[in-house]
Amino acid sequence: MNGASGYTWKRLWQESFQRNDFILDFMASKSGKGIHDTSTVIRDAAIGGDHTLVLARNQKDVYSFGKGAEGQLGIVRKPFVGCAALAKELSLKEGNQMKIGAVCAIRHCSFTLDEEGNIMQRSGKCRLDKDMFMNAVRDCRTNAARDGLLSQDTNKQ
Repeated sequence: MNGASGYTWKRLWQESFQRNDFILDFMASKSGKGIHDTSTVIRDAAIGGDHTLVLARNQKDVYSFGKGAEGQLGIVRKPFVGCAALAKELSLKEGNQMKIGAVCAIRHCSFTLDEEGNIMQRSGKCRLDKDMFMNAVRDCRTNAARDGLLSQDTNKQ
């Protein structure tokens, strides 16, 4: 039987949403500030082809987990399957005054939007057909605006 890190595909990937309280505990342990700190509460989440992105309420920290061989997890190495980790390539550095409005994922590509809906950072294999990529950006902006994650006056095309 072939598997990833000793697991079968069925155990790693689910066909429907599965609640995962582990990520909240993980975020709290990494912040060192407890479960009620803004860096340990989820503001936004995105699901790509086989990976997940989570934006902390502090709008600076992005966590990722899942398949990462194409660099879509936003971490230095590219594991075939990665457990939850701070996505340093997508997160904002300490002292940066900007804020991440939303996280977005499509196939093997991850990116963040600022509060106006502009792309901030990209990670992974974002070499999609231009129309496909622009449609994904548009959809992400639309969803983020609908959910109140972008500035009210944002009206990007």
